[in-house]
Amino acid sequence: MSKNRIYWPIHVLVFIAGLVISFTMLSGDDLGRVNLLYLLLLYFLLPVLGGLLSLYSLIFDAKVHMAQWLARFGLLKLTQLQFFLNLRKANVDRLWLLQQSQIMAVSFAISSMLVLFVLLLFSDIAFVWRSTLLTPEHVYNILTVIASPWFFWQEAQPDLQLLQVTQDFRLADSSVDYLQTGQWWLFILMTQLFYSILLRGIIYMALQFKINKALTKQQQNIDPNPAVVETTNTLVTLVPALLSETSDYDEIIIWDQIPNSILHSVFENEILNTTEQASMKYWQGTQAELAKLSDAEKPLLVLKGWEPPMGELADALALNSGYILAINWHGESLKALTEVQLLEWSRFCQEYDWQLLLTEAVSNDH
Repeated sequence: MSKNRIYWPIHVLVFIAGLVISFTMLSGDDLGRVNLLYLLLLYFLLPVLGGLLSLYSLIFDAKVHMAQWLARFGLLKLTQLQFFLNLRKANVDRLWLLQQSQIMAVSFAISSMLVLFVLLLFSDIAFVWRSTLLTPEHVYNILTVIASPWFFWQEAQPDLQLLQVTQDFRLADSSVDYLQTGQWWLFILMTQLFYSILLRGIIYMALQFKINKALTKQQQNIDPNPAVVETTNTLVTLVPALLSETSDYDEIIIWDQIPNSILHSVFENEILNTTEQASMKYWQGTQAELAKLSDAEKPLLVLKGWEPPMGELADALALNSGYILAINWHGESLKALTEVQLLEWSRFCQEYDWQLLLTEAVSNDH
């Protein structure tokens, strides 16, 4: 079993994006003024929301985090990563993806802090704040709550007097004391360290513990002499199940325009011609719905037996698991899978952790 790894390309891109976004935010306006409240959105609110989504995904096995979204839209080519497929077999692939989201957040935070240090060193940043509704007292109470984790460091705590002298008004002569506007940098730095790095680091370590535990358990359960099913001149390591004996799927996905007459032959009265009449969730899948496919709940995917999944479809299948029913037909009649097709589908389902199903007609021929 391959150990889980860091997927560096996407983290490098996030790091570069962090450099660009942070430089834009911290450069300020023509006078070098940077709105402190905007920085709180970027360095506090977004990291906290992202951390909460990560915790939700960890606790409830959900798919609401950045790496999962990138994978859904094909920006992570997971099927090209053999170690990901190995993690998938250990049922920790979702944990690994969630772990990558934590590294993305840390990459963004590190690039932001790097930009902050460079600008502090080579320019004079004026941290001010503007608000029509909020008073200095309101902002002070908010910042005090944010800074409570590092209460012991007085220099990095918000100061009401500093808030009063760094309030800026665009339509009036400003009384901002620009000698004091740079004093906010310690507060901003600690906000990033705690909410973007420490918080994500804790989640990362929790995920690493769960992944290591699952991989160790899998290693202990490996059978040194796995059973195989022998076909003519071939060894198939996955035993297909019969469609008629399988019922624990929640939706049927018909991929790439399989004729309705063939579908009726396969499912008999279980599905009808329209979604409204179907006895369960049933929809036609196309290339435009790859992201939807990766989020399907307990799907039964019906595919043409002579067209094993390739490219983007394989990437989408790598993000989910369920049943695959590969069928052949000629005219109006179902045909058995050939031995080569059966072998290809068995290997694919074993590698991607899907269960291969056969119709009774096919199973009787093999």
